[in-house]
Amino acid sequence: MDNTKKYKNLFTIIYILFIVSLLVSIVSLNAFGAGEGEGIANWLSNINISQKAVGTLGLGFAAGLAALGIGFLGKALLEGIYRNPQTTGSMLVWFFVAFALIEAQVLYVLFIVLAMLK
Repeated sequence: MDNTKKYKNLFTIIYILFIVSLLVSIVSLNAFGAGEGEGIANWLSNINISQKAVGTLGLGFAAGLAALGIGFLGKALLEGIYRNPQTTGSMLVWFFVAFALIEAQVLYVLFIVLAMLK
């Protein structure tokens, strides 16, 4: 298996885990009664400190994996530019699209953790 297939498989697994984690959080909000008229704000105010600590650790984990993903992305960009310099413009466009998607996932986690710490 060459490196590109390995990286594609790695990113596919990361995105699947991200979607599964979002689904689990939605189900857990409904299980704790956030969808029954109590509101998410009341549910978040009842979270104890250990859950806030876990959320903060999750943010660090998400940021670390995002940094790893952006590093792999930059490496692939430089290899692509080295192999075919004529396609630098189109590769940069896709680099910034992928970069924005990775950073958006970290921002989602940041907003959830900030809502928990409120």
